[in-house]
Amino acid sequence: MLPLTMQGYTIDNSRPIGQGSFGQVFRGKHRKTNQIVAIKKIRFNMMSEGVPGLGIREISNLRAVAHKRVAKLLEAEFCTGGFIYIIMEYADIDLARYVKAIKNNHDGAAMPEPLIQRLSRHLFKGLAHLHTHGMIHRDLKPGNILIDAKQCLKIADFGLSRIQSLPGTPMSFEASTLPYRPPEILLGELLHAGSYDMWSAGCIVAEMARAGGLLFRGSRSLKVELQLEAIFKNLGTPDEEIWPGVGSLPGWKEFPMHEPKSATELFPGLSGDGMDFVLQCLFYPPQYRISARRALIHPWLNKHVPACFPEELAGYYIDDAFRQNLLISKSPAMAPTHGANEESIVERVHTFVGENRRVVIGAAVVAAAGVGYYVYSRSSGGDKSDKKKPSKDKKKKSRRTDQADGPILEERNPVPDESEIKALPIEERLKRSADLKSRGNSAYTQRNFELAVDLYSQAIAMSPKPEAVFYSNRAACYTNFKPPQHQKVIEDCTQALKLDPKYAKALNRRATALEAIDNLKDALRDFTALAIIERFKNDAASASVERVLAKLSTKQAEEIMRGRAPRLPSVTFISAYFAAFRQRPNVILPDYATAGDHKLLEAQEALAESQFAKAHELVNTAIDSGLSDNWKEGLAEALNLRGTFKFLMGDTAGAKEDFLGSTQAWPDLVQSWVKIASVYMELSEAEAAFAAFESAIEKDSNCADIYYHRGQVFFILSDFERAADDYRRSSELDPGFVFSHIQLAVAQYKMMDLDSSMSSFRSCLLSFPNRGEPYNYYGELLLDQQRFQEAVEKFDRAIEIERQKKTLPNPLPLVNKALALYQWKQDLASATQLCKEALTLDDECDAAVATLAQLSLQQGRVEEAIEMFTKHASIARTEAELVQALSYQNASQAQLEFQKNYPDMAGQLAAMAQGMQPF
Repeated sequence: MLPLTMQGYTIDNSRPIGQGSFGQVFRGKHRKTNQIVAIKKIRFNMMSEGVPGLGIREISNLRAVAHKRVAKLLEAEFCTGGFIYIIMEYADIDLARYVKAIKNNHDGAAMPEPLIQRLSRHLFKGLAHLHTHGMIHRDLKPGNILIDAKQCLKIADFGLSRIQSLPGTPMSFEASTLPYRPPEILLGELLHAGSYDMWSAGCIVAEMARAGGLLFRGSRSLKVELQLEAIFKNLGTPDEEIWPGVGSLPGWKEFPMHEPKSATELFPGLSGDGMDFVLQCLFYPPQYRISARRALIHPWLNKHVPACFPEELAGYYIDDAFRQNLLISKSPAMAPTHGANEESIVERVHTFVGENRRVVIGAAVVAAAGVGYYVYSRSSGGDKSDKKKPSKDKKKKSRRTDQADGPILEERNPVPDESEIKALPIEERLKRSADLKSRGNSAYTQRNFELAVDLYSQAIAMSPKPEAVFYSNRAACYTNFKPPQHQKVIEDCTQALKLDPKYAKALNRRATALEAIDNLKDALRDFTALAIIERFKNDAASASVERVLAKLSTKQAEEIMRGRAPRLPSVTFISAYFAAFRQRPNVILPDYATAGDHKLLEAQEALAESQFAKAHELVNTAIDSGLSDNWKEGLAEALNLRGTFKFLMGDTAGAKEDFLGSTQAWPDLVQSWVKIASVYMELSEAEAAFAAFESAIEKDSNCADIYYHRGQVFFILSDFERAADDYRRSSELDPGFVFSHIQLAVAQYKMMDLDSSMSSFRSCLLSFPNRGEPYNYYGELLLDQQRFQEAVEKFDRAIEIERQKKTLPNPLPLVNKALALYQWKQDLASATQLCKEALTLDDECDAAVATLAQLSLQQGRVEEAIEMFTKHASIARTEAELVQALSYQNASQAQLEFQKNYPDMAGQLAAMAQGMQPF
């Protein structure tokens, strides 16, 4: 029986208007009002554990962002019979079919530019609303955009959308359909922002201009590498100069070099403004893409965009004649369900907040998503040829006192000295200083900066009271000197800020000058203050914060790494790595064993006792002391163990050398082949990694470790089907290895096979009732579906099991529970206490340190947060991790300075922080 809400509607079950892996979409009508609606029917009886997370997320997110450019959610109801009904407003057609219909009805022509502008303005208005509310759509494509009978655009299908909380929270990178997925996401970036949607939107605008032709057409095989090739063939292959930091993304490798195509070839039919607009959506560095809010003031969308459907576009109106001419299905549209072949969502929630990310501003305050990159140019005040235009009436000209030809006037009116100025009446001094400022402005506009400096200096001397604008304007002149006079800019802006601490132009000019002289800390302080004072509405300032923050943190990290002695990471990290391999027997010493041989055995015994520091010291001593000459197995084991510690300490090159030496000393040591495959992946050498796995299989095809770790590589590469096959093979060879079962369930979840995933986890819990890992990972997937209570129950069971361990209890379930309680109940106190307990188990647990720092910021305890970020930096394993930790530390320090320098705004800053969820 239908639920009460649905009894108010009639449903046309004769033919669904949408079909997906979870259910179908039907046309419906309200019985009383006769309103036509679209009804999405999602089944969930396939999951005895509850309703699909995508359905819940779509309902909750649609309720959170009501807007006229977003498909309206009318009602939603859960039915005990096993369905969710989502009732939404009806729309005539989706954008994909609309573009194709126009092409068919107009002899293959694309939309006229005024129509593209109109629809684009609707699209970016909707995106600006979403991003303002912290939401990222993550699946923008023409099929998810609706066009109603009034030719108005509406954004639909929010199943993959996420609320963007604090910069630093990882998300799945396979959310959107491949041709609309940004390159940074294709390359493995897990930290999403509004720039994700801006790339997709740029692709959509280009597609409208190309009569429905994909801008980046990859391959039907859905290979990420081929999709990247399609992008690079059109926009050119990026490098570090074009895209700083691209080489550090997980999926980056050396791609074939391509030159960018011309904009006229890429975007036929668009004007110059239109081409510029799309290109700003498609900047490679995501932080430089235009934001949705900035897009709305771009000339292409801000001028000559028809507010209503103009008569000249009558042939594109969705009327009865248009519908009759559709050469494709005439079915109405609504938010589509996800097809079985579309990639799904999942994120490893245990990845602590902020991993592998350069933050924009402090962890408690978020800059607007989708920071734009703009180059501002100053225009001349007029035609230079008119400056000295001959005049017959020279006397009349000489009477004017406001001309910009200042030098002649200055000769006629010498600058008064200090005593003469003081003798003038106050009103006269005010009048003269204002006149001097006006003439300085005119000289500046005409780019006569030296004259402008002289006039502003006179204004400063003449004014009876200091004026911040005089100093700031003079600083602007020094900025334009050749070369710029940065120190004078700083001095004048400092004086202006003493008079007006919130003077935005002075802050910006001083920050820019400080950056130019490489005083990055002070530049960050000023850019941060500017961004906060302007409440993050100045996208250029926010971009500057991120740019300077990255430069400062990278510079500091390089200096620290040069002077830092290699060190082992946290016990949690080390134990997790060794736990990913099956235990193997210790070496059997040869006759007449050397001291080095004995040290190797002691190292293995220490490792079995989880005495990692001792094992590290002993294996180094063993190799340095010398092993028996003909004991190849012993040498291979020693190099394997030393290489493992090098790898854990971030010495990838050293690890590679040791693992290669191990395979040469004793080729049958399969584990060394498996470990060197991981090193190759760290070096982005995927082909070499798979070759190493093949070598391992040749040595022992029944080694379960090979398939588990190869599955991990496939997982990283988003080839979840092959990953699942390898996890199954690993489990068949060794059913007692818990991680193969866990990763199989996670891979199934990634493939949207939720039935199998939940079933795999339940089987895993039955098979390993006394292991905490299955409960912890299962809880993560439940948390991803926002099934908070069930997730907390699983984390509690994992915590209970871990507390019973005598050695090395895993602190991660405590951190996960902290995240869950904060997301569920905003329970800061409990979340904080859980993280502190996690640190009692492992005081270097990076997940607990980073999360505790974020929670401290959320409570306004900035100094405590800085202390945690400083600790996080001290335990960072690699330079990339160190840059990340320093970014948060520097951003928080800049925020603390802001609070001290602007105490009157501290309350507003705290309010902004408390209004944002960091996880």
